[in-house]
Amino acid sequence: MAKKILIVDDDKISRSTLAKKLKKKGFKTVELEDGEACISYLLGDTADLILLDIIMPGISGIGVLKSIRQRYSPFELPIIMVTSVTEEENTIEALDLGANDYITKPANINIALSRIRSQLKLTDLYKKSLSLREVESINAMIVTYNHEINTPLCLVMAIISEQSEDNKELQKAKNSIDKISSILRKIHEITEDKINYTQYGNHNKMVKLKDEDG
Repeated sequence: MAKKILIVDDDKISRSTLAKKLKKKGFKTVELEDGEACISYLLGDTADLILLDIIMPGISGIGVLKSIRQRYSPFELPIIMVTSVTEEENTIEALDLGANDYITKPANINIALSRIRSQLKLTDLYKKSLSLREVESINAMIVTYNHEINTPLCLVMAIISEQSEDNKELQKAKNSIDKISSILRKIHEITEDKINYTQYGNHNKMVKLKDEDG
């Protein structure tokens, strides 16, 4: 799926020119004429990256950046500031406030593409790291299940099984534990279904999340 880039610039010619060039490179673009339009857009939709002009009427690029960073981290939604060579102080301020990078006007498409792709790659790596953390959490839950629940339960069941089947109280206890064991097995199956293991030549295992679609 094509990555969506918001181009926020009050200069229609600059905005449209950059949008056309990015579309030719396979990106989906959304043109927004000012900071208010950008903030409003993000209330109902999202994007993969934002190209944000610093100097705009109304809410400046700096103001938009501050607003977005209250909701999204630089890894969740990268923002590349679009600035002129005379806006050095504003550019430094933007970087300090959480802008990922900047490009200068008039935008050189090759430089812009390089910086856009770099930020998108970093975002993808961030998302993959979150998936890995999810897997690690699931593994920890399974380990807890095995050591804290399953093992003691098996020991109790083994002790009860050794007792006389004529003992009604023990039989009731065994029936109750059988039910608990059945429930725990279902929990175990659910957690196991979320992961699979890929075996490699060095006999190490890499844990992967299963595709929810199959």
